[in-house]
Amino acid sequence: ARERKKSKKSKKFDRWQKQNEEARENRAKSWSERISKENDYIDLIQKLLVAEFLRQSKNKAMGLTAERVISDSHALEVIAKECREAYHIIFRGLKCRVVVAGLENKDMNERQGTLRYWDREKEKFCVGLDTKKSLDSDVHFLIPEILDVLTSSRPPKADKKSSATSCDIHAPDLLSYGGVSLGFSFTLQKAHVIALGSAESTKIGLGLFCMSRDKEERRQKMEEEAEKKREEEDRKRRAARRATENAAWEQRKEQKQRDKEDYEKMKKEWANERRENGASMFDYDDDDEEECQCPRCRFGERFSSSGGAFFFNIGGIPFRVKFDSYDSDEDSFFDEFDERWEEQLAEEKEEENRKQADVLGVESDADGRTIKLAYRKMALRFHPDKWKSDSEHGMSRKEAEDRFKAVQAAYDHMMSNFDD
Repeated sequence: ARERKKSKKSKKFDRWQKQNEEARENRAKSWSERISKENDYIDLIQKLLVAEFLRQSKNKAMGLTAERVISDSHALEVIAKECREAYHIIFRGLKCRVVVAGLENKDMNERQGTLRYWDREKEKFCVGLDTKKSLDSDVHFLIPEILDVLTSSRPPKADKKSSATSCDIHAPDLLSYGGVSLGFSFTLQKAHVIALGSAESTKIGLGLFCMSRDKEERRQKMEEEAEKKREEEDRKRRAARRATENAAWEQRKEQKQRDKEDYEKMKKEWANERRENGASMFDYDDDDEEECQCPRCRFGERFSSSGGAFFFNIGGIPFRVKFDSYDSDEDSFFDEFDERWEEQLAEEKEEENRKQADVLGVESDADGRTIKLAYRKMALRFHPDKWKSDSEHGMSRKEAEDRFKAVQAAYDHMMSNFDD
């Protein structure tokens, strides 16, 4: 009886072991296609990165070859890392939810996690297992045979994102060659990888890739030069505008000084005359045949009154003044005038800045990039060359042209704040 019981347990264990082995084989087969796909894409990406690196370094390192790059351990490590990241960004890779299965270790068995990438050297998956505190945080390298895909579980939010169409590659110190430190950076497009994979041969595909990159680089250079030319023209236009504005401010300052001197002189003369005649500041006879010498008549439009207060226009800005008995030894009300005048000018400039910012639809303290984006958007909309009878803004050509001029003036005004 004991032998029969032992035999029964042995058979049961054998069946479990067989089932476990079959399950492991099935898992290995199911993962093999995914692993092969990742390896193929990473190989293509690696070839593209090496080709781009050689293309960018051809004027600095004559005779550098792909074999020399791959043989450098540091360069190979950096490229491998960039390839993995690019693959998972562009193609979303093997990232999926998995569960550990078929292990006798109960602590690991049934644990869930997120597949990160396939490590070629270790021939294992890098898996971030979940913990009680967070998802995808406990990193382990596990063989494919013990991983099942979680089809019923809800994936993390990150996995819901759609694939990107490009990935920025940046490797500043990839390789030292001939005493020169070489690096490269560029934007890898998904179309680059697809095109190389469908090319007649790898050599032809890489040749076409380098040709397209040369063409793209020339186009970018032309665009940058055109942009620099536009920026220079804009700066010249803003400089001319600023010179005109500065000249106007200087004229106002000169006028302010003349008005100050004129006001002081006339006030002294008028006060002395009134003092000699024994009259108050504003007492005068309507029947007097002589010319009226009150402030309104003597100063004309520069003098005004409102609500019992008196104002004198100095440099284009009305200032409240007092007409007390004037003693030449007393301090002038101009003692603090310059500071007050500068403050009012600053307020005028701030108000003008707000008005111009409203034209562009930006904040008055917007940065240069925000101002440029707003200007380009509105310039495309209202530029006379872009005008059509059925334009969505509904303006006539003349109205659109006037609006474009206003937008350009607002742009020049706002950007002049960033000019030296």
